[in-house]
Amino acid sequence: MSVITRFPPSPTGQLHLGSARTALFNWLYARGRGGRFVVRIEDTDNKRNDNLAYESIMRGLEWLGLDFDGEVTFQSKRMERYREVISDLLADGRAYKCYCTIERLNQLRETQLAKKQKPKYDGKCRGKADQPNIPFIVRLLTPDEGTVAFGDLVQGEIVVDNRQLDDMVIARVDGSPTYHLASVTDDLDMNISTIIRGDDHLNNTPRQIHLLQAMRQPFPQYAHIPLVHGTDGKKLSKRQGGLGIEEFKRQGILPEAMVNYLARLGWSFGDQEIFKTPALIKTFDLKGVNKSSANFDHDKLLWVNQQHLAEMDIKELTNLIEKKIAKAGGNSNEHLRRVIELQKPRSKTLIELFDNCLYFFIAPEKYEEKASKKFLTQKHLPLMRLFYEDVSNLGLWSVDAVSAVFSDFCIRNEVKLGKIAPSVRVALTGGGASPDIAETLFLIGKEEVLVRLGNAMRSI
Repeated sequence: MSVITRFPPSPTGQLHLGSARTALFNWLYARGRGGRFVVRIEDTDNKRNDNLAYESIMRGLEWLGLDFDGEVTFQSKRMERYREVISDLLADGRAYKCYCTIERLNQLRETQLAKKQKPKYDGKCRGKADQPNIPFIVRLLTPDEGTVAFGDLVQGEIVVDNRQLDDMVIARVDGSPTYHLASVTDDLDMNISTIIRGDDHLNNTPRQIHLLQAMRQPFPQYAHIPLVHGTDGKKLSKRQGGLGIEEFKRQGILPEAMVNYLARLGWSFGDQEIFKTPALIKTFDLKGVNKSSANFDHDKLLWVNQQHLAEMDIKELTNLIEKKIAKAGGNSNEHLRRVIELQKPRSKTLIELFDNCLYFFIAPEKYEEKASKKFLTQKHLPLMRLFYEDVSNLGLWSVDAVSAVFSDFCIRNEVKLGKIAPSVRVALTGGGASPDIAETLFLIGKEEVLVRLGNAMRSI
């Protein structure tokens, strides 16, 4: 049987980290087996549907590179199909109309809870004759005895006593399908072979298998993966990573690094941490998925991103940074590639790399308060003026020539490099950190160096 997996989000919010990982696992599993990966939008809840959320979900999948096969399926366009299935189940006696009022069902629940019983429907309307003109819902006729069992590709063998379950609702009063009916029908019609989803759906699976059995259809393979938690072991908060996946893009995370990190959240392949996407497709298997929950670690994500940034094609990276500099109002030059090579090891994200490159091409608008208070003061002004003159008189502009200026300056004025270099660095970059000071001056250029030194002295 060919492998077909699916990702079925509801368009009620952004594509969050946990959902993105679920989509990725489905995508990797299908792609690694020459199968198909399809996307279904579960949009039957008109009150909660949000077109902006749908667009955000699709942008997130595209950014991660999770391409899908065929067209997107929308449940809202399949209502006739669901009504057909519901009608067939009623006609065959595998489902029945339930006329119980909300008041009765609430009272039943309260009574069962008071007796410390598990709340469940008591089957009152089973076998009841049709009652025209009375509102009803439709329930699935569930076996009272025996068990339902399935082999989960992550959790192992699961066996549930049918007495723990009740006759679940498959159609609401208005005739619309419930989640279970729509989902199972779609999975059948889309020939889904393997359902990979969060283990919060584990309790849904026995019910869905009962529905499949009532439809006289085989059930697919299931794999319930543990959820992603924060470092504290609790549900993800926004601070810990419960953000839309597009926020990570805005933070300067590379898509391939995000894919790498998501894949390793709860899945292992020996001790290997860094994967290119083709390698993930080749190696990913559900056998490597842990049963325990995975914890999101932002520092680990930054480390993974830094590894991918370091390995990123320099030409592609140069084009990206060049566009960002132009957008910021600067003009890059022939030194941009060298600047990027210097700053890559000092940067964890694309945004950080851009920020670290920017001062080479755009003068800082202001100086870091702590650095300026320490290195741009009246006591530093005399040496800065002397250094300005030495740079002005320099003919050949090269790294070695600039380095020699610093050496000669220190010897002639009987000072250590630490007496002048920090002031020059703050004047040129706006902060207290940069690559080698001589190379920094060279890459910024003589004319611009003199302008920035002059501005800094005037600010003092």
